[in-house]
Amino acid sequence: MATTIDEPKTSPISTAKSPKRGVKLFVSLLLAVHLLAVFVPPYRFATRGPRGTAPTAEGMFGLLKPYIDFTYLDHGYFFFAPNPGASHLMEVTVTPDNSDGDAKPITRRYPNRDQDWPRLLYHRHFMLSEWLNSGFAPSTPPADILQSPEEWNSGNGNARSTR
Repeated sequence: MATTIDEPKTSPISTAKSPKRGVKLFVSLLLAVHLLAVFVPPYRFATRGPRGTAPTAEGMFGLLKPYIDFTYLDHGYFFFAPNPGASHLMEVTVTPDNSDGDAKPITRRYPNRDQDWPRLLYHRHFMLSEWLNSGFAPSTPPADILQSPEEWNSGNGNARSTR
């Protein structure tokens, strides 16, 4: 008796149409531009020097700046800098005023990621405080910055452009 091999059934996955070549190309181009925009800000930061930044970094950054600003990809690269700036955490100690003297002071840090839940709200608060601080520059430079007025003017220009 002869045995027959059943024909494999076609699955819906194998019969699904793949996207057109133009759509694939467009999505690939968008991904490439986004990855380039992720790469450019740290590259620009890494190529900074006394004579400016690398011309390729400035060219790419200038071209992608609107997208980088819109997606907020140019942030946080000064975190490990030698002079990272002020912290935006606030620690408060409340000492109860009572005549017994047995009340203990209460200390709390704002924002506190253990107490401020969900964590997204903690990050939102932190990012907003960072953004507001980056937009502030006093009209006159502090005494320690008077030694480098060029640096002060560039930072103050960033604050003026944010307004």
